Amino acid sequence: MKKIIFLLLTVIIGLYSYAQLPGNKEIHINLKDENNLPVHSATVILLSIDSVMLKTTTTDKSGTALFKNLDTDKYKVQITHTGFESVFLSAIDFKTESVIKQDIILKQTAATLKDVTVTAKKQFVQFAPDKTIINVDAGIGNAGATVMDVLERSPGITVGRDGTISMKGKPQVMVLIDGKQTQLGGADLQAYLSGMNASQVDVIELIDNPGAKYDAAGNAGIINIKTKKNRQKGFNGSLSVSLGQGIYTKNNNSFSINYRTGKFNLYANYGARLGKERMKLYALRKYFDKNGVDSLLLEQPNVTNTKISSHNIKTGVDFFASEKTTLGLAFTGNLTTRNSNSLSTIDWMSPSFVIDSTISTKGTRYSQFKRAGVNFNVNHKINSSSEIITDIDFIKFSIDGNQYFETQLDAPGSIAQATRGNIPSDLEIFTAKVDYSKKFSQFVWEAGLKTANTKTDNLAQYYYNDGASWYDDLSRSNHFLYDEKIHSAYSSIDADHGKWHWQAGLRYELTSYKANQLGNTVVKDSSFKKTMEVYSRQPLFLLMQTAAIISHFALAEELTDHNFKA
Repeated sequence: MKKIIFLLLTVIIGLYSYAQLPGNKEIHINLKDENNLPVHSATVILLSIDSVMLKTTTTDKSGTALFKNLDTDKYKVQITHTGFESVFLSAIDFKTESVIKQDIILKQTAATLKDVTVTAKKQFVQFAPDKTIINVDAGIGNAGATVMDVLERSPGITVGRDGTISMKGKPQVMVLIDGKQTQLGGADLQAYLSGMNASQVDVIELIDNPGAKYDAAGNAGIINIKTKKNRQKGFNGSLSVSLGQGIYTKNNNSFSINYRTGKFNLYANYGARLGKERMKLYALRKYFDKNGVDSLLLEQPNVTNTKISSHNIKTGVDFFASEKTTLGLAFTGNLTTRNSNSLSTIDWMSPSFVIDSTISTKGTRYSQFKRAGVNFNVNHKINSSSEIITDIDFIKFSIDGNQYFETQLDAPGSIAQATRGNIPSDLEIFTAKVDYSKKFSQFVWEAGLKTANTKTDNLAQYYYNDGASWYDDLSRSNHFLYDEKIHSAYSSIDADHGKWHWQAGLRYELTSYKANQLGNTVVKDSSFKKTMEVYSRQPLFLLMQTAAIISHFALAEELTDHNFKA
């Protein structure tokens, strides 16, 4: 009997411990209306116990919303949907279970209101037939946040630890700033968006099924970040200041000013992010022999401290030449600096945790990101139903990176081994495009032309130290040059009829590129060039405006990422 009781207690304690493991908790929200029908596309916001917004999602066609990989015990949940009363769950507590399910009935709001003053307020998440719109200012948790923070909380967006952004599970998402490609990816894109203050952004558009208007490289999805621009008459401005305290202090500040008089509108928008971050990682690996018996343990804790300084500016002038024609000139700039120091130890141990040997590694990383861009645009309204928009952009990126790593074996007479690298990168972009739109009684027709030229210069210089002197590491060093030209044309139709919405489009791209890998005494020179045509089409389809857009597909060879890094 004692053995049975002991066994039951062991199982219960084990199950309880498993339920409390970090990252193992889930919340399932099931929504139905008063007719017992699933409620689709409702906004579900996950909040911490102190009401800080953590994640946002929407219910699927079955009315279900899911939050996974949760690592604390208490949460709050807020549910909103147009035409229904909001619901607030103030206490969701993981006590003895790792999965909590909530079945909720949403009540419709009253159809008739009398003697009521209605104040309009934007919802944090809005749904259009072809995209999801994030109204940044509508989320109170976005105060003092960065653009990357907002994206991590947005529905359907996942950000990996390496900076990779995925939309509904699809990687290689194209990120646009005011409709223009950033031409960055991975850690470079993460550093850029982490330096942008969310208060500088008006809305973020999540386009998971891009139409023919967008480049074929964005088939995985497009994130369009639209910055704020004020055209109110007279002089006006705003200032935002935020201060946060964790292990270190950080602040995120921005201000904007605007002056419009006569035919001129002048504006400036500046944001700064200053602070420090600390990241702790811990890994314990087990190695087994051929019989499946523990033979070796590896314990590896790591601490990284990072100092961040980021500055963003956008300034320009609009000239209203006539009632129908507006000319604009704008300058955008970014300067982001990151300094990181890391310390890691590796302990090789026996299965009984007796240390056999220890390796210590310390490293420093320095990166400086510079971006400058000039835009000239013309907006001409031909008549009340048609307009033509012209954009010309010159953009230059300069990324300077240095790194140093030193490894020391904790043993008598051992010599420290070190490596260092210098990894600068330059990117020059020229784009010119013309877009025409015409509104008819039943639909909107759009067409356009675009040409783009991208030049990339990537240099990687590595060195190693044997404990006495530094030597060139020619097996890792290289110099990569890349030149790409893309010419494209598109035409699309967008129409609404009652509750139905449909789209159809066709896009053509002609791409030519050449690359040159400059070698050394170890690595041989190599070069290649190629020209290819890409056709993509958006098939004709019908859908209700409350439903999700049907995915369009590309009948072509998929384009690779433009940001080549050798």
